[in-house]
Amino acid sequence: MSLIVTHRGSVNAWECDENAHLNVRFFIAKAHEGVPFILRHAGFTDAPFVLVSEHLRFHREARIAVPLVIYGGITSRNEDRLTLYSEVRHGGTDAMLATLVHHLLVPGSADAPLDVSRFVAMPDNARPRGLTGAPPERIPAGRLDERGYVEVGRGRIGNRECDHSGQMEHFVVAGRISDAV
Repeated sequence: MSLIVTHRGSVNAWECDENAHLNVRFFIAKAHEGVPFILRHAGFTDAPFVLVSEHLRFHREARIAVPLVIYGGITSRNEDRLTLYSEVRHGGTDAMLATLVHHLLVPGSADAPLDVSRFVAMPDNARPRGLTGAPPERIPAGRLDERGYVEVGRGRIGNRECDHSGQMEHFVVAGRISDAV
């Protein structure tokens, strides 16, 4: 099965950082807009889902006014968890700009029929790479300064920055980190 189009648009000036590149939060937000299209295409009409984790790879910058096309599909299912793949491409040159692997919890999907012929293969350039082993040590917030950490950002999280279950959206987390850096 081939990927389906989940987004068409372009890079707006207000979505860019100080270097005139599309800010990471908007790469993620635009890809997230397509997740319901992918689920609907697979037969999960209006299925509630929780984004459990995500892996992003940025391949090239996107600048102001670049046309964007995002494609996506389901790569696998394990019980009520689905793995989806999205790729952000330059709408004029077809150059790969970013790839995202979304791990979703879709309650009740384990029993739903799913046509595996609609699954897509994940390309090698989208597969996770990087750190392996144990996750970094969790340090209590009150002790960060003892370890030499410096606060670079602070703010209040608003309702519009959270999903339907009250969890902070992944693209907001990325944006807050970008703003602080």
